[in-house]
Amino acid sequence: FLGFMSTSSFADSNHTFSIDGMANLFENKLSIDGQIIMTADEYKGIYGNISYYPSGLFSGWVDYYYYDKGLNIDELGYLWRDDYTQTKLGLKFQTMESWNIIRNASIMLEGDMEENTSGLDLGKSIELNYDIQFDNFWGLRGSLYKIMDYYDDRKIIQDYDRNEFGPHIFIPEITGSHINITTDRHQSLWASISLSLASNSRDDLEKAQFTELTYKPNPSSNFSILYDHYDLNKKYHWLESFWEDKDGQYHHIFTSLHRKIDVLTFRSIVNINRQLSLQGYLEIYSNYDRYSNYTEYLQATNEYTDSSNYVNGWSPNWAGQPLYTTSTDSVDLEISFVDPNFDLQFHPKYTDFRSIIVIKWNYMKGSNLYFVYSNNKAVDGHNFNKINQLGDFLTFNHYEPWVETLRDQSIMVKIDYW
Repeated sequence: FLGFMSTSSFADSNHTFSIDGMANLFENKLSIDGQIIMTADEYKGIYGNISYYPSGLFSGWVDYYYYDKGLNIDELGYLWRDDYTQTKLGLKFQTMESWNIIRNASIMLEGDMEENTSGLDLGKSIELNYDIQFDNFWGLRGSLYKIMDYYDDRKIIQDYDRNEFGPHIFIPEITGSHINITTDRHQSLWASISLSLASNSRDDLEKAQFTELTYKPNPSSNFSILYDHYDLNKKYHWLESFWEDKDGQYHHIFTSLHRKIDVLTFRSIVNINRQLSLQGYLEIYSNYDRYSNYTEYLQATNEYTDSSNYVNGWSPNWAGQPLYTTSTDSVDLEISFVDPNFDLQFHPKYTDFRSIIVIKWNYMKGSNLYFVYSNNKAVDGHNFNKINQLGDFLTFNHYEPWVETLRDQSIMVKIDYW
């Protein structure tokens, strides 16, 4: 197959030309796929893939991506970033027949190499994935991976006025693993649990766990409960960057971060009869971030300054005023920013409760009447991170500095006729 496409945008006079093709050889065991795009201002992008899928125990593939610096097709398409190259290699082994207690299984090894067009190392990784299904329909899957030392050239957000990103931030080597166990989904009661763990040579630690329990007593009813927990301890987390006219440069602020997220979700579907059904959804979301040890990243030395003059306000240019304050005094807030532990734009202490009930009535063939009720409440700035604080959260209505309470309730009716 061979294809040609041309798109033009009057908004930015961006004309893009594309040629793509695909060939299947050796009775479709070998596949070659690719695309080349070129814009009117001579920026180009390339994608190529070679895959080998014989009817045997193994298969393999190679992917390649290249995007020029300055390539932009977002007016009529989407490109997640420019200035980027990536090469991916994969090899997969899989069982064709059951073996002992194993119904089917596969092991996949993948390698990845990323750079920008200047040759800056954006990450080299290797990952081993496994997926096993047993005769009793239980499943075991997971992965082990390692990401070598690399640099992140998009760690700090883009300055759209100056059309530039921040400095290249060094990211130390990361090692991680993931495992998921699932019971037989054909049963009326089944469960799934996932655990993830990642750490780096800087002693940062990331942990996550996800648990799902589903009960299906009959074909017309389904009830499930899901719990998601996430923990992160990170020494250098980019917080924000400030442009200072006084010295004509950016100041990039990093912080030590402890993050904890808990999400508890309930779902239910009950078909009372052929005409009437009831659906319910309830979610409790809690996020707690604690920021400490504010530091400034100095691009000239690639270091984080634990005693930054800018953060602490010691330099004569800043008149001895610290960058952040916990004061509510208007005078202090004129010369310092709100401490991120209290600044609501960062949601350092945030709890959200939302529930939805949907009643559907099939009042005649092909025609439905819906009643929907939703109730949401969020408290931003006050910490509720324990299940026994749910009652306090639902009744919370206090005025406190750096605290915001938001509510909304709605009732909707929808009718369709066929």
